Amino acid sequence: MKNPKTSEPAPSAGSYRIASVATLTGIPAPTIRIWERRYGLLSPNRSAGNLRLYTQADIDRLILVKAAVDAGHSISTVAELSAEQLRDRAQDTPRREVADRAVRATVYGDALAGVLSEAWKNRADIQVTARPLDDALAKPPRADVADVTIVEVASLHDLSIDVLRRLNKASRSSLTLVIYGIGGSKSLAGIDREGIIALPAPVNAAHLARLCLLNFSGFGAAHEPPRSAAPRRYDDAQLAAINQMPNAVDCECPNHLSDLLIRINAFEQYNYQCEDRNAEDASLHVMMAEASVRCRELLEHALSRAIEHADLEDSIPQPAKAAAKPAGRKK
Repeated sequence: MKNPKTSEPAPSAGSYRIASVATLTGIPAPTIRIWERRYGLLSPNRSAGNLRLYTQADIDRLILVKAAVDAGHSISTVAELSAEQLRDRAQDTPRREVADRAVRATVYGDALAGVLSEAWKNRADIQVTARPLDDALAKPPRADVADVTIVEVASLHDLSIDVLRRLNKASRSSLTLVIYGIGGSKSLAGIDREGIIALPAPVNAAHLARLCLLNFSGFGAAHEPPRSAAPRRYDDAQLAAINQMPNAVDCECPNHLSDLLIRINAFEQYNYQCEDRNAEDASLHVMMAEASVRCRELLEHALSRAIEHADLEDSIPQPAKAAAKPAGRKK
């Protein structure tokens, strides 16, 4: 187990964590892991903390594989194909347009905004609005309604999660990218949890355009990437104790709710670990796992109220440290 006091270094330029790869490719992280384990699709590098680190070439290959699978080909038949062969398999994949208009990208940061405005000035598929970084940092932020928001900062320490949340709310963007010079593992982990993609500078303008358009093309996600599972409020030991706990009130709701939660947690874990024949299976299992998470959150709230009503708070054992981690997620 990694020492919690040990800081995981930020990915080097051109390296991406699996959460970012899932967002960029539209392939759920559990599916990527299954494709690696069962079909040897990729062999990502590992960080000092044993986290998967992917290259741009890995992302390009995943996009091609997904396009072939979306076109109706089994993952087992395309996993070992070359890039050219994958393009041939995916050539009939339908593509969606963005309501017959260009993708609106607002870029905060003078240097990057200038570079992208120049690089994309002749593109018909992306419309660039350049804004100073101070507009993003203002309270409230001075934000344009945009499909994609790009923020450039010298250091992630200059950009808090609260700032990004306010900016996302104001801009209503479906994709947010942060381009940074220096960043630590704590800041990157927080950005990952928000579903925001952080990319180390420098970035290639053509590659960045491709990322902006991914959300709005046939290569985008047929299913939305799963949101991060909320931490469990009650661990297994607590639920087992509540399940057997006598109730002074003539009501066994806490017992029944704990029993439901035990089953819901088991079903969530089952879907993360279930074997898949293809991408459709994997997407279905991710959807069911996410449904389990939402049910768990509602039931945990109900159980909390029932415990308070029955005055049982002092009888519940202290939570184990592992309960603070999202259930079912593996690095």
